[in-house]
Order: sequence, then C-alpha cells, then structure tokens
Amino acid sequence: MVTELKTQIGVWIDSATWNAYKMLCSREKLRPAEGLEEFLKVVNCEGSVAAALQLLRSTADDEGVKAQVEVLMKWSRQGKYWFYDNRGKQVNIKGVLLEKLGKIRDPRLRAEVEALLKEKKEEPEHVTPSSFKNLLG
Repeated sequence: MVTELKTQIGVWIDSATWNAYKMLCSREKLRPAEGLEEFLKVVNCEGSVAAALQLLRSTADDEGVKAQVEVLMKWSRQGKYWFYDNRGKQVNIKGVLLEKLGKIRDPRLRAEVEALLKEKKEEPEHVTPSSFKNLLG
C-alpha cells in the first residue's frame, strides 16, 4: 500500500480570486486543493511554470478558434460567402477558414474544414457598393 504524504503550505492570494475559485470548486464538488494539486502536477510534468501557463492559455485559444470555425462553416454551408468584419470590410469566409486551418487542433474539425475548402462551388464575385449600383443599372 502506498501512502501519499501531504504538507500544508501558506500562500498569499488575492481574496476575490480565492473566493471565486472556492465557489467554482464547491459548484463542481471539488476540494480547493484538488485543482491546485493538479496544476502543480502539470507544472512538474512540463518542467516549467511558464510552459504550463502557456499550455493553459493555448487551450483557451483553441476553444475560441474552434467556435469561430464552426460558425464560419455553418455560414458557408448555408450559402453565405462573405461577411463584414468589425471595420466594415467585406471578408471571404473560405479565406478566413484557410487562415484558421493551421490553428485547429481537433483532427475531426480540421478534416471537415479541409473538405469544405476543397468543395468546388461557384462563388459570387466580390460585391462592392459601386459594383452593386452597376448591377442595378
């Protein structure tokens, strides 16, 4: 039988951060020490605090990329080819998907995006306000 020895430590942490963390632990039925112990195991496994923090941050970034890609794929499947970015610039959906392709870690999602990008569909020309007026006559 292996007995794990524990040690008590004292660490100064911002009280608002600690209280929010304890509430999350309570909601998920975990002891506050469990999350910290697991984080420390990741740090020790990585051999670097900075590497472990980067790993956590990149996971959050992955979720953001995944969400963006899923929305763009849905739009593309619905026949939408362009959208306006926050500066009012018209952006090609497949072009954005191609840019995001290298950042997608989920192999299933990456394969779906690749298949979508390889589909042969006739896309409308880039529409500008002046070309739209020309179409109307």
